[in-house]
Amino acid sequence: MTISRVTIFRLDWGQLSPIWHPVVVAVQTVSGQCGWGEAGIAYGTGAAGVVSVLKELAPRIIGRNAWDSNAIWEDFYEHTFWAKNPGSTMYTAISALDTAIWDLKARSIHQPLYQLLGGKLHSQLPAYASHIEYGWGPFSRHVTAPRDFARLAKRVVEQGYAAIKVDPITQERGQGLIANRRLLSPAQLARYYQRVAAIQHTVGPDVRIIIDCHANLTRWSAQQLVQRLAPLGIDYYERNCCRQSIRPRRSSWRGRRGLTSLSVNTSLVRRPTCR
Repeated sequence: MTISRVTIFRLDWGQLSPIWHPVVVAVQTVSGQCGWGEAGIAYGTGAAGVVSVLKELAPRIIGRNAWDSNAIWEDFYEHTFWAKNPGSTMYTAISALDTAIWDLKARSIHQPLYQLLGGKLHSQLPAYASHIEYGWGPFSRHVTAPRDFARLAKRVVEQGYAAIKVDPITQERGQGLIANRRLLSPAQLARYYQRVAAIQHTVGPDVRIIIDCHANLTRWSAQQLVQRLAPLGIDYYERNCCRQSIRPRRSSWRGRRGLTSLSVNTSLVRRPTCR
């Protein structure tokens, strides 16, 4: 199953294109079979850099056997120099090609990919409604009022979701950056509490609430937020601050109801960076 072509697509996402620009690759064989993979930098800055890295990596897999995916990955790691440093741009590009090659292998034997990874373990998995603060509809629209958070929470629960992930802190005057991020003011904390409380009061205690702060807080302001939202029984916090801000002191993350679960960083690359 010889790889003959790699095509890179930088997608135009219409209304969201200024901030949302997915990069997708198609890996094709001489027989016309095709596998697809996506680069993980779909928003923020970096898509153009990933496209450039993909253009440099693509020739390395032309003529290779797609079944030799481990050997291809080792070639990326050993012979590109920067793959030995855990940079997101390099590993986003590698991941896109690696995913496409695995997808190609699965398609070639007409099986779902999980069969190549050991088979299915669960027939169903729980899902959460992700980031309702962006409007939860066909068009992106930042909401700020607690009543809108409540309205959207009610909508997703009616759609069958039993958990909601939301970022209550970035919706300040339509800006992505928040003021006083090192130490939040009482007014800020009250505003964030009102938004999350509106969700809980609308959907009830049986719906899990996850807080994602997009790493916009510091260790100190994140601790403020954890303590302020503690009465609401938050399920866990995702990226409330940068990984570098976390110190190995469990007491730093105590709310009024005890220890708080953290998902510190969802953008780590390579296993050595995950602890």
